[in-house]
Amino acid sequence: MASGLFAKLAAKGRYSSLVAAGYCSSLAAAGENSIAISCGKGGRVKGVEGTLIALTYYSRHDEEGKKYIYIPRRIVTGKIGEEGLLPDTWYTLNEKGEFVECND
Repeated sequence: MASGLFAKLAAKGRYSSLVAAGYCSSLAAAGENSIAISCGKGGRVKGVEGTLIALTYYSRHDEEGKKYIYIPRRIVTGKIGEEGLLPDTWYTLNEKGEFVECND
């Protein structure tokens, strides 16, 4: 697990599991039957065919004139190779909480 700002993790072994909680964390799982989960805002993940992925969706709110804060709303899950999720492609969440491709 990594929890720092902009943490980056990679795992290549079979049945690897990765979790990152830092802001804008990146996870890459290259092993068969792996799992990549990013709990931090702005996280991104990628994996090989069959990798389970999860990202946390945050929404932005203004509380009584204070600065905008981000509130975690739900965990969005998917599996590489299903529902249009491609292997070796970075994914993040858009403002609606849907997987979208992003740059390396």
